[in-house]
Amino acid sequence: MYFDSWDEFAAAVEKMYVAAPVKTRFVVKYRHCDGNFVLRATDGPSTFSFKSDKQQDLKHLNRLTIALMQKMQNRRAKPAPAPPAPGADPAAAAESAKAPAAGAKTTGSSAAPASGKKKGNKKKK
Repeated sequence: MYFDSWDEFAAAVEKMYVAAPVKTRFVVKYRHCDGNFVLRATDGPSTFSFKSDKQQDLKHLNRLTIALMQKMQNRRAKPAPAPPAPGADPAAAAESAKAPAAGAKTTGSSAAPASGKKKGNKKKK
């Protein structure tokens, strides 16, 4: 189905992606000799197309692509941390959460090499 209006096309593509994110495909074809580009989105049974030669529609294409990519990257939000127990000091709870547990090994870039040897500076010839 060809769309004449960019707004209708963009809304239909986003709706298609939300309905079936795994099946939806989005293709951009550009013909330099004609200066036209064709956008096609499909999920198998239905196909939406939009054709244009306007510079402004390229900016719209950029926005649509960014919107689709953001929808692809969305993840479920992490659950909020449990509130502290009543009567507990919130500052002490926050500090204890930051400090490593007793006996826990810490790693850092300032630690010496495992072999105990220092690295020597090599002279360039």
